This record gives sequence, structure tokens and C-alpha cells, in this order.
Amino acid sequence: MEEKRKRLSRAERSEQILEVSKKLFAEKGYENATIKEIAAQCGITEAFVLRHFPSKDAIWMALYERWVGKLKEVRIPELVGSTAAEMLMHLAMQWIEGHHVDPEMELLRRAIESRHNVDQLILDGVRSSPDFTTTRLLPVVLLGQQTGEFRRDDPFQLAKTFYVCMVGLSSLRHTFPDRYENYPQILEACLGLLKNAETRPNE
Repeated sequence: MEEKRKRLSRAERSEQILEVSKKLFAEKGYENATIKEIAAQCGITEAFVLRHFPSKDAIWMALYERWVGKLKEVRIPELVGSTAAEMLMHLAMQWIEGHHVDPEMELLRRAIESRHNVDQLILDGVRSSPDFTTTRLLPVVLLGQQTGEFRRDDPFQLAKTFYVCMVGLSSLRHTFPDRYENYPQILEACLGLLKNAETRPNE
């Protein structure tokens, strides 16, 4: 006689769907994974999956929000430096070096980045979850604008751009440590996007 399957609560079933989806997205890519496969691995019907998440996009967004939440748990270093540029460099390097990705976090990152146009989606996510941007990066960007170091563009947009660069470099640094030992140089190039070209020769 077939063993009766354990009945999961709604929260437990949603968590199961997210865990299965995370692995499938990471292994096959977002576009190649299907609701049918997710349902089969969960032992439920496609309709039941869609009762918890109305679409595959909704599943991806739930995983993305979880990833952003984990990023916020990273310890925020103190500001050090005599100029705004130095402060941003020190802040970013300390954040990247302290952002040690555990296996589950790495699997989650791979699931997130398996989707096409992920760069724009990450930027949109930063726009909707700007805690780190507003508490650490934005004040330094404003200081740099006051001293003439940084361009007079929208300071929040400049801070978000630099944050996206930090997140990308952190992922590459911890995924391919040998290939990205020179990440400070890449970070300097990102910082150059914020700098006021007229004042650069006088630095």
C-alpha cells in the first residue's frame, strides 16, 4: 500500500516550491525551467503551484527578494578616508571582502542570475530596496558633490549605480577568486563613473 504523503501547511508548501525552483533555475536557467518540472519535483500539480505563486516570474521575484534580504544582513563597515572617493573605495572593498557567500547563498545567486536581463532587474531591485544605498553610499556621494569630486547628477542614481557594481563584483570575487584578484582596479573604474571629469586631473 502506498505510503500516505505528508500534508504540508501553506507556508511549508510555498517554501518547498521556492527550494525546488531555486535548484532548477540554478541548474537549467530560468528560461529553461518550467512550472511542470517544479510541480513534478514537489509532487503536486501545476495548478497547485500556481495557487501559491501565480507565475514563474512570481517565484523568481520571491527568490530575488530573499536574496536582497540576505545582502542586507552583511555587516556594514565604517567610513574611512580623507576624501569621498577614498571613503567609497574603502567601504566597497570592506563590504566585498566581508561578503563571504555560503553554499545556499551561492545557489540562490545563481538562480537569480540565470534570468536574462538580470542587470536591469537587479537595478530595479536596488531601487526598491535602497537601505544600504541611503544609509552609507548616498551620504558619501553627496559629500563628493559638495567638494566637487563627483558629478552633479542625481545623487541617488549615482549611489545605486555604484551599489550595483559592488554587488556584481562581490559575486564574481567569491565565485572566481583567482580570476578577480584585481577587482580593486575594476572598482576604481566603477568609481570613475561618479567622478567629475573637470576635477580629475587635480586629484
